[in-house]
Amino acid sequence: MKNNHNKLSTDANTMQSMLNNYEEAIWSVDRELKFTFVNSYFIKDFKEAFDIDLKPGMHAFGNVRMEMQNIWKPKYEAALRGGKISFEFEEDELRGKKYFRVNLNPIHKNGIISGVSVISVDITKQKLSELKVQRELERSRQYMDISGVMFVAINKKGNTTLVNKKLCEITGYREEDLIGNNWFKMMVPEHLYKEIIPVSEKLLNGEIEPVEYYENPILKKDGKERLIAWHNTILKDENGEITGHLSSGEDITERRFNENKVKKLLKEKNIILKEVHHRIKNNMTTLISLIALQINTVKGKEAKNALLELENRIRSMMVLYETLYQSTDFQSVSAKLYFSALIDNIIANFPNSKKISAIKNISDFQIDAKTIFNMGIIINELITNTMKYAFNNRPSGEINISADIKNNNLLFIVADNGVGIPKDIDLNKNPGFGMKLIMMLVKQMSGDIQIERGKGTKFIIKIQL
Repeated sequence: MKNNHNKLSTDANTMQSMLNNYEEAIWSVDRELKFTFVNSYFIKDFKEAFDIDLKPGMHAFGNVRMEMQNIWKPKYEAALRGGKISFEFEEDELRGKKYFRVNLNPIHKNGIISGVSVISVDITKQKLSELKVQRELERSRQYMDISGVMFVAINKKGNTTLVNKKLCEITGYREEDLIGNNWFKMMVPEHLYKEIIPVSEKLLNGEIEPVEYYENPILKKDGKERLIAWHNTILKDENGEITGHLSSGEDITERRFNENKVKKLLKEKNIILKEVHHRIKNNMTTLISLIALQINTVKGKEAKNALLELENRIRSMMVLYETLYQSTDFQSVSAKLYFSALIDNIIANFPNSKKISAIKNISDFQIDAKTIFNMGIIINELITNTMKYAFNNRPSGEINISADIKNNNLLFIVADNGVGIPKDIDLNKNPGFGMKLIMMLVKQMSGDIQIERGKGTKFIIKIQL
């Protein structure tokens, strides 16, 4: 009997040592919610959070705020009734923002629930990473929703992972109808299955080179077909493995099959377009005013920055509508007028704007509305990134912007004398979504983009007109 007792004692000490070495908070409470076990990690974590030396026998709610009791008490009670509880919670005031995933399980002794065991895992790094990805997705969605073309992302299984508003408007589907479902089975006409699906599978498996442009019909929700012109880019992970592809599409049904109808519609559209542009501009002014009021009410630098970036994007669009409103045919605008006004508006929105010199050398030429819209997105991204990052810890800075037509090509250059892009960042191999969007728009306009690093950063964009 003595040997058995010693063995049990040794096993208990071994278990205690193992639990103390876990990099997770582990504890248990009895039915009165008094601690019966606490491991070393939890003692340290509790001390950091509440400045209390935690010991077995103390009540779980003896030293915590009422808000914490309101979170935890129902969880303990549910576990004491036999439930297995799993939840995540956010802690914001004690030690800065932290996130935890918690599991509670009832402890059974002689067929009776005698207490609750708890494991709490700090998932702050994982959660912050997820939130960062979510913010990038929201940022990309904003770009896609204002671009005027359809966007769809498809993974290696052929399932839809992302769509924008324009695609939903044209197809009649809701976003939730498409996300997670097989794009080809829903959107490709059955008579084209044998032609399109095998090619797409080979493309996603890396067996054939991607086709940058192609046309094919898709099915609307009502069963009717629309002819779409697609531009594609392959999506890869940090290891260079193909994860899917992102496509932008334009509905060319009427253009392809009924040119006369399109011309008639364009003539009718021009009659009301001037009034539409004016009203849109007024609506954008109202939106900017509402955002400005909201900025004054929110707390936190991140939230304010997000609203400021949103305001900046709307301002850049408002400049375009103001320029179109002043044009005669609403189909082309002065590049000098639009680029200059847009650049000034973007820079003016930054607190360091008075310390930055913008040197503009923009020729006066006409450019079509579709090209100018895409260029507006590109310029907004380039100038915004330059203002945010190029002059960190610099008392002043200079941005040189030039635009001209040479040999029927639009040559656009943005150069700064800032800190430059770090050498370990390769924008060609693993660009962020913003840069990837710029590259896609440039390719869509049959263009080319080059990046030079030296005393600062220079972006050179050539668009074939």
